[in-house]
Amino acid sequence: MHRWWYRCLTRAGVVAEGTTSGKKMHGARYTAGTEFYLATGDIYATQQRLSDAREAWLHALELDPTNLKLMDRFREQGMGDPAQEERIQQAKRRVAGQKPSLPIAQ
Repeated sequence: MHRWWYRCLTRAGVVAEGTTSGKKMHGARYTAGTEFYLATGDIYATQQRLSDAREAWLHALELDPTNLKLMDRFREQGMGDPAQEERIQQAKRRVAGQKPSLPIAQ
């Protein structure tokens, strides 16, 4: 995800090609929320837009509930503890019940 983020920033002209540090996603989220609020003046629409981002993070965690790095980032973003979400607990139970896959022969 880190490389993807910096490729997006490069395409947008925000950073020079080859840059791989200095622009965190959290800053972009904050900036996007601020710009949206300044353009609309609607705090409720801004909150809704930012809650859509929370929903996207939770969906990603449902797909891979073992991703501890994503769980930590979710907490760091101030979105709460994803481990307390019922849907994440269900996803963990689902993954725990799956049989390990066999390695692919090369």
